[in-house]
Amino acid sequence: MLSLDISVIGKTEIPIKGKKDKYRNVLIPDKLISILKEYLKVRIARPNIDKLFTNKNGNPLSRKYVDVIIKDYGKAAKINIRKLHAHAFRHRTAINLLELGYNLFYVAELLGHSDINTTRIYARKTKGELLKAINSLELI
Repeated sequence: MLSLDISVIGKTEIPIKGKKDKYRNVLIPDKLISILKEYLKVRIARPNIDKLFTNKNGNPLSRKYVDVIIKDYGKAAKINIRKLHAHAFRHRTAINLLELGYNLFYVAELLGHSDINTTRIYARKTKGELLKAINSLELI
């Protein structure tokens, strides 16, 4: 997100550089394209700043500042912010897709994982979730 520049507006697919300098194509839903076009109308940017996301001074956002924003909103929403950070949204998206019944291989493709075992990490359930599943079984 922080590496995106305004040239991505309107594109349905964006190449993103990930870990170990691997590139993957990220698909952009139509609804997000229209939201980004609206955002561009109110975006504050200093001259020669092409980054899509900027702060109130028009400078590109930093990873640390994004985490501060997320924690501030988390506090306002009375969410436990201990593990709240930008990457948590990636995890939550993967978990939501899996809970909606999407195939693990499909989710791996969306996340850009070349190894399905990496995606399986997102599919792990907590002990509380496993206990809930066991408790929901009807025993004879």
